[in-house]
Amino acid sequence: MNKWTLTAALILTGFIVSACGTPSGGGGGGPVVANTAAGSTPANTSQTNTTGNSSNSNSNTTNTTNTNADNSNSLTAFQAGQSYGIQVQVPTGWTSHPLKGNAQGDTTGWVLTDPNDSSSKITIAYSACVGCYMGANGQPNLKQVIPVSNATVVSTSADAHTLSYNYSPSGTSNEGWGEIIASNNQSGYAYIDVVLPSSEQTLATSILQSFQFSQ
Repeated sequence: MNKWTLTAALILTGFIVSACGTPSGGGGGGPVVANTAAGSTPANTSQTNTTGNSSNSNSNTTNTTNTNADNSNSLTAFQAGQSYGIQVQVPTGWTSHPLKGNAQGDTTGWVLTDPNDSSSKITIAYSACVGCYMGANGQPNLKQVIPVSNATVVSTSADAHTLSYNYSPSGTSNEGWGEIIASNNQSGYAYIDVVLPSSEQTLATSILQSFQFSQ
């Protein structure tokens, strides 16, 4: 009886060992998780590539937009003013007309307009009227020849030969910027007045920075 009991106990122990071996082998479930994680890697790679392509697409679009903006705002030398000592860069393709109705003495000038927006314009002028801008102390007083009535003086050079101003033109939401330069030999002065949308201030600055007058 004890012999059979011993035999049964040994058989039972064998079953228990076999059963315990199954969870140990079930640790093979780890590779299943690893395979799932491995499967997620290509998904991440795919997302990275997609994002990269999207970035490239956005970059190309931005480059195209910038190129178009650069073309529309390209500047060229204003030839008509050069014989009067005026050097300035103006937008390519703008139309030019003689300045009329100026009351500042002997004045020659031009009005350039954007063919796509008549409210955007540039006025360039030269005047030989020395008395118009000369102060009582024998020094230039360029405030006397600002071509608009509601201007705010932004700056005046130390030698009083250059003045810049800005203002709000009537009848339009555009902004106005201007600069006046007096000659060094008391032979006259020149000015430029730029009216553009406020969003085009960078363009206005480029035009004004290119403005020079020498006689």
